[in-house]
Amino acid sequence: MPMHHETSNDSGPHLLTPKQAAEFLGVSVDTLARWRVLGVGPAFVKFSRAKQALVRYRREDLDGFIREHRHTSTSSYLPS
Repeated sequence: MPMHHETSNDSGPHLLTPKQAAEFLGVSVDTLARWRVLGVGPAFVKFSRAKQALVRYRREDLDGFIREHRHTSTSSYLPS
């Protein structure tokens, strides 16, 4: 899936479901869930402490996540 390059000024929803966020980033919903557990993905909003809590992603957080992961060459990328 291609990564989208829209900005927060687009007229899309401000809170996206995990499926919408995954499509926006070009990853699977399972990858987003794994990132949440590991604490390595984009910031998210959780509306309950229950196991089946409502999870949403803010567009500006997804845009920020993309900005934070930009690289100009493969040699400039140092995995943590």
